Amino acid sequence: MLVFFTQIIIGQNDLLEKRISFSKQTTTVAAALKLIEELTPCTFSYAGGIVQKEKVVLIWAKGTSVREVLYQMFGHTVHCTQRKNIIILTKNKSNTSTASGYVQNAYGEPIANATVYDPDNLRSTRTNAYGYFEMQLRSDSIKPLVISKSLHRDTLMVAKGDQSLMTHVVLSGRDTTWHDRLMEWPDSIKMGFLKMSQWTEKKIDNLVEMRNVRDTLSRSGQISLVPFVGSNGRLSGRVANDWSLNLIGGLNGAVHFAEVGGVFNVNRGDVRYFQLAGMLNLVDGDVRGCQIGGVANVNNKSINGFQCGGIVNINHGSSVGLMAAGVVNMNLNGVKGLAAAGVYNHSSDTLIGAQIAGIFNTARIVKGVQIGLINKADTVHGASFGFISIVKSGYQQVALHYDEWDYLGMQWRTGTHFFYNIVDIGVQTVPVKTKTHFSYGYGIGVSTNSRKPWVWNNDFTVHHLVPGEWKNSQEYLGRYYCGVEKRWGRIWALAFGFSANLYAFEMNQQQIPLSIEQNQILWSEDNHEGLSYKLWIGWRAGMRFNLNPKPRRS
Repeated sequence: MLVFFTQIIIGQNDLLEKRISFSKQTTTVAAALKLIEELTPCTFSYAGGIVQKEKVVLIWAKGTSVREVLYQMFGHTVHCTQRKNIIILTKNKSNTSTASGYVQNAYGEPIANATVYDPDNLRSTRTNAYGYFEMQLRSDSIKPLVISKSLHRDTLMVAKGDQSLMTHVVLSGRDTTWHDRLMEWPDSIKMGFLKMSQWTEKKIDNLVEMRNVRDTLSRSGQISLVPFVGSNGRLSGRVANDWSLNLIGGLNGAVHFAEVGGVFNVNRGDVRYFQLAGMLNLVDGDVRGCQIGGVANVNNKSINGFQCGGIVNINHGSSVGLMAAGVVNMNLNGVKGLAAAGVYNHSSDTLIGAQIAGIFNTARIVKGVQIGLINKADTVHGASFGFISIVKSGYQQVALHYDEWDYLGMQWRTGTHFFYNIVDIGVQTVPVKTKTHFSYGYGIGVSTNSRKPWVWNNDFTVHHLVPGEWKNSQEYLGRYYCGVEKRWGRIWALAFGFSANLYAFEMNQQQIPLSIEQNQILWSEDNHEGLSYKLWIGWRAGMRFNLNPKPRRS
């Protein structure tokens, strides 16, 4: 028997993947094994009765792996494993058939980490570094197996459950532009990129199927312990389920009816009707219905319904309905409905409805109301209620004023004409008994449309009066002001109006520290719970400067 040895391809660590070549020939199993030992540094080991040494087989090889030659001899009746330089042959005790083969690209190069899966029962495997895969078939029916790899077109392979086979599958490129450009880069950059890509694949091993498989599979339900450890296995990120139960956490392609997770739920697609997690809900698609997270809810697209997060809700898409968070609601698109948070509400676009926060509300455009300690918006079609409300295109003024008790004051007025905040400071220009008084105060007000040349104002302010030596004093002034403002151009205006004043001070005061004549007092009461009270009607006049000369209808 003449044997023509042509080539041994070296450099592979896996002896089963050694490439050998010899002419087509008919020989015994024993001779064939000896031939392979001569062409490679391997030695075969097997128990008696496993191999029929005198059985005649037809074999050939032309750059063929040792694994494929062994398949020509034994099919899948013998299982091959390697221990150092020894290939151990054992009887395949599985009653099921096996589908195996090599996946290559159009240039004959092996494709590693390609996903081979059965879309019916969700069993899957991956190709190794040599492009080889092996999968057990569960039934006797014809099984379509799908081979998927990122940047390549999916390929369908048909396997019969009653027979084993080994095949070669070629995947054509889907979009290799990035690869072509990469090959043009300097070697240092190219190798660094490739090493980083390989490192990432190893670190997030179970995410390979999500990148390879593009089809969305469907199931009525799934149960999992943690991601990829459950009824949907490695393909869980590509499966849409009607219901989902995650004991600790789980990953799904989508959920159509309900999902419950002990700690967290992660979904690559849409979620419908109900989602509950002990800590975190993370959804890459749209959410419709009720979403409750013990700590946080994070959605990459829109939500329509009710959302409750123990600490934070973050929505990248539009939000419609009720959003409630213990600390923060962060909406990076428009909001339609009510957003309530213990500390902070944010909407990067239009808010149609209401924001209610313990401290801070922000939005670009408000069509409704904001209620919080501090409110901020570009434009408000409605009102902002809080200690300080700043509206970029709204009502903003600085005012200088003088009144009947010889106080020269300055005010900052900010908000909307429906509701604005007033911060006031002043000094008494005519000292009483050589004592100069200072004041600081806060108030709120409403006005008619700020775009008109004549504007009516109604303000209520409370002032604390402080003697010049800045000693503690129990002196307070409450003032209701009703007046008119005449605008001259866009920047400045004149204002005049009348006020009702209620002054409260400690009973041991020797005289009213204001330039108010006794005959101007309308009502007074002394020593009521340690304080004395005086009531009179006064006036105020001044000049105002608009910080926003072109206010919109806010």
